[in-house]
Amino acid sequence: MSKRFLRWAETWIEENIPPGANPDIESHEARAGRL
Repeated sequence: MSKRFLRWAETWIEENIPPGANPDIESHEARAGRL
C-alpha cells in the first residue's frame, strides 16, 4: 500500500474510532510499520 493511503487510513481511524476501542488496530499498525 502507498504511504498516502496509510496516512489517510490512520487519520480516518483516529477520527472514527475512539482510542482503545479496538486493540487489533494497534497491532495492525505496528505490523504495517515493519513492512
